Amino acid sequence: MTKNKLAPLLETLLVLALFAAVYLPAISKTEFHIDEAHWIGTSNMFEAYLKGEFTSSIWNETHTTLTNPPVPRYFIGISRLIGGFHLPDLNKLWDFEKSVSFNKRVGAMPSDQLIWWSRLPMAILAIFTSMIGYLFAKKLGGGWAGAFWVFFCAANPYLITLLDRAMAESSILFFTFLACGSYYLALRAYPDNKRATILLLAATGISIGLAAGSKLNGFGSLAGVVGILFLVIWKEKTTIASKFSTFALLSIFVTLVAVLTFWGTYPYLWPNPVGRTVKMFNNRISEMTYQTGQHSPDYIDSPQKRVVLLPTRIFQDYSTIRFQGSLAVNLLFTVLGIAVLIKKARNWWLLGEENLLAIVILALGFAASLPTIFTMLDWDRYYLFPVVFSSLFISVAFGWVFTLIQNTLLKKFPSTR
Repeated sequence: MTKNKLAPLLETLLVLALFAAVYLPAISKTEFHIDEAHWIGTSNMFEAYLKGEFTSSIWNETHTTLTNPPVPRYFIGISRLIGGFHLPDLNKLWDFEKSVSFNKRVGAMPSDQLIWWSRLPMAILAIFTSMIGYLFAKKLGGGWAGAFWVFFCAANPYLITLLDRAMAESSILFFTFLACGSYYLALRAYPDNKRATILLLAATGISIGLAAGSKLNGFGSLAGVVGILFLVIWKEKTTIASKFSTFALLSIFVTLVAVLTFWGTYPYLWPNPVGRTVKMFNNRISEMTYQTGQHSPDYIDSPQKRVVLLPTRIFQDYSTIRFQGSLAVNLLFTVLGIAVLIKKARNWWLLGEENLLAIVILALGFAASLPTIFTMLDWDRYYLFPVVFSSLFISVAFGWVFTLIQNTLLKKFPSTR
């Protein structure tokens, strides 16, 4: 292997090692969240799925099966089995109506070792998600953008805490980023390589299905996929009828793959896939309505409160750049990063330049973040997507600014070699 080919490999390994050095030690340092007890205690779904026990009472309609899809439980199950924790070692289900001390007395608190092994797969997913984000940032904004993305991931306690917990956040973010990457590659292959396009669109659908199998709002990015597909096909020099038929076929294909993947991961849905999926979404709305009553201080009860609170959480409280007045700084650079990507998307549309990743990140990022606008609860995990994608936009903006400064200095002080 030549030196030129070895350098990117070494760079990738170095960045992976850096992310590992951030997320892995934090497993044992991250503060326990009582919802983790629920995810760990219900990870017995993994054994039932693995053994083909699809008629088990585990899949009966209960609060557990209605509330959260099972993919994160499968990751937890795999990891704890590797760590030597089997069904008898699981904690009892947490009673959210009772105190922490009561739950500890009745065995609802997982042991420290069980928590560690249950968090491990989430930390690993966080490492690879951050690595994918690094590749995105570097592709969109060059080396400086990649470097700032590394900083934003490694120095943000909000992200480290959220992505290390034995909950659904790391899983949904990983599969959403995977969907972004596979969809970008699918669009690059289209229309010259039909086989690659179909395979990569299938990978996109599977990724979205697994994101939804982590949390229901994982379906959100599907809107971005369909929207971009229309633009890409509209640019083709074919008849209107051909454009619409191709768009319809490919949109239906990727949507079906996503939905079938989601259904395939969850035996609870199998007796009535459509009806029970609708019931899960309705239950989610009912659950949040109930939670607003139980956690009234966290209830976002007015448009005025929403307009003030959401930007404060996204651009100040949970951002990496955090100080008095950082909201304005983060918002400014987020807008600048979006502007840079919009210009790249415009150049793709008007000039045919290869800037497809820009439009993919814009569309899927906004689609995935949209549910946050309508959240009824001010809970940290509900801001994950806008915080992550705004960090990516800020990285691109910083990359653009620093590249501009670098190029200006190089012109002013040219190399004498």
